[in-house]
Parts: sequence; C-alpha cells; structure tokens
Amino acid sequence: MALGVVAGGIILVHRYRAGADSTEEQAPKASKAKVNGAPGGAPAAAAEPLALELRPDGLHIGASHVTRGNILAAVANTLGVATRTNQVGQTDTVIYAYDRQGLLVYSQPGGGTNSIILDCEANGGTHGATAPFTGTLTIDGQVIRADTDSQTLSAIKQLGLNHPGSDRTIWGGRYNGLEMVFAYLKSPRRLSLIEIDLK
Repeated sequence: MALGVVAGGIILVHRYRAGADSTEEQAPKASKAKVNGAPGGAPAAAAEPLALELRPDGLHIGASHVTRGNILAAVANTLGVATRTNQVGQTDTVIYAYDRQGLLVYSQPGGGTNSIILDCEANGGTHGATAPFTGTLTIDGQVIRADTDSQTLSAIKQLGLNHPGSDRTIWGGRYNGLEMVFAYLKSPRRLSLIEIDLK
C-alpha cells in the first residue's frame, strides 16, 4: 500500500514536471472554496511565510489541523480562496493553486488521495504555482525549507527516506501515516517540490 501511494506521488511529480515544460495552460476556473474570516471572499494576506508542521496527529497549517476530509476547508480557512483552479486532463482531480504562497492542493473526490504540494520553483502553468514556496515544513523540530539540500534531508531518520524506482532525484518517505515525496529536479542543493499525501 505504501509503495502504491509513493508511486502515486511520483506520478504527480511527473505531471508537475510535464506541466512546467508545457506552454499550453488550461483556462483557470474560479475557486469555490469557502472561507471563514476573509471578508468578501478575498484571499487572506500573506503577512509572513507559510508554516506547516507534521505532528503526531497529522499535518497542521497555521491553527488548522488538515485531514483528507477537511483539506479544502482547512487550507481555505488559513489562506483564503485559491487564486485559481485547474482540472487535470480528463480526470476528476482538481488543482487549487495558492499562487502567492507556492502551495497547491490536488483534490480527488470519491476516495482518491488528496495531496498538498509545496512548489519551491514556481513553474506556473496548470500544475505549478506562480510564486515559490518560501515557508517552512517542520517535522519533530527539524525545519525543512526550499534550500534544504538532499544530504540534510536524508539525515532526518523519522522520514525513512528512500529512492523509489531508479530516479535518484526523488525521495519517498512516511511520517505518522502520511506519505511524502521530496523532489530535487534541478539540483541536490535545492528542493523543487514537497508532496504530502493525505489518504
């Protein structure tokens, strides 16, 4: 099962990579995410870099505990309405892009895996954000940023990282039931993206 989820993460990485290389972008759709505390449906201001934390009970973004069942509401409560949404090809997967924060939510209705992608390169297009993720992801007190190199990342034993398949630029891991993918697509010194799967 874990291998299947990591393989799904690798598929998302490849879609992300293909989307970054593509010049054709689907027309963005208006977001329908509900927002609490953001008057007039305006996006919440990003006063400081976004902080995510993996705790024993799961993923937290700001004051919101993010689960598979509340992913859209929890992210919207923290960040406001998504900048835009895109449908992935002929699938039911919808990407909610929070461009200013460099965060993407891949939502698969009907029991599929929902994922959060932190886009550290800002490749834009259908599968990427237009601004890079400049925040932090904290795991057991260890802070991961876009400039965390692959050697430092692989030393975080709690993640149990390995290279699924033959692609040495992608690391797969797991933390308290959450599958994770870390990709160094351009350099081992800088992350391209971080994927957190909520199954």
